[in-house]
Amino acid sequence: MPEHKTITGDAMHAANFATYATQAAMWAASVVAADVDKIARVTDDGSFWRLDATTPIWLPLSGVARLKIDATSGIGTGATELDVVIPDNGIITRSWYDVVTTFTSATDAGTLALHAEGANDIVTATAISAVGDIWDAGLYEGIQDGTVSAAIKMTGNRTVTLTVATEALTAGVLYLYLAYVLSE
Repeated sequence: MPEHKTITGDAMHAANFATYATQAAMWAASVVAADVDKIARVTDDGSFWRLDATTPIWLPLSGVARLKIDATSGIGTGATELDVVIPDNGIITRSWYDVVTTFTSATDAGTLALHAEGANDIVTATAISAVGDIWDAGLYEGIQDGTVSAAIKMTGNRTVTLTVATEALTAGVLYLYLAYVLSE
């Protein structure tokens, strides 16, 4: 058998055994015991995950989750679960986001908040019209700023959630980045 480093061309295989469009699709996939310890790739955020158990339990290989919030077609009031799960015992150490299209609502009175473990724990509910508007185009820091006192630990698999209040969103696009590590 040739050494892996000498394999070229069509004989070379991908590092992952499965590819999923989203994290939600990965978490919903059926897996078997023979898949445990294999790697999967999620194409929408470029992340890689190792299957730890068939329940399934996926552990991230990369420590930054990336997700897109797109209100181009509108997002109503209420809580919307997004397509990223921070695993049990994951500790979010840093959060930041890039607003590429300014958010709007009918009178700009709409508020947005982001959370994973508890209400307002990534970005506190803030009106679009607030002074120093954090929903205008630009780069912004979330609550997790790299200090231990601002970090949050998941007590189960947690889906990142957007909460919109007061008025539905009529426009806006952002990319949210969550750096995290796994603990026990």
